[in-house]
Amino acid sequence: MSIAAQTSTKSLPPFSIWGVHASVAERPVVWGKLVMCALPDQQIQGTIQFRGTPIPIEGSWNESAQQIVFHYSYAAYSGHLTMYDDVQIQLRHLILTGRLQMLPPLYRRANMEPE
Repeated sequence: MSIAAQTSTKSLPPFSIWGVHASVAERPVVWGKLVMCALPDQQIQGTIQFRGTPIPIEGSWNESAQQIVFHYSYAAYSGHLTMYDDVQIQLRHLILTGRLQMLPPLYRRANMEPE
């Protein structure tokens, strides 16, 4: 049985909510929610949430490379976006794959905004 899927190179949705699944050594370690708003000039703003408190993020989107980058005071993320339509169930899959780099504590403290 084959699954009908059509690869797509469509643009990033202007507003989207994503489920976040992260793994280390192929074991799931984090589940969360990412909310993104695509702004003019290929900029992105949104929040990421793992335990109930949304953390603001900013980033950029390179349409031609299908690459997305996020920056915030605790980590930096760079990855690629794959989009495909599953025509059998009429569902569009948007998949980010990339590398998350946690920033050292001294960098975090120096770049955190005062409360």
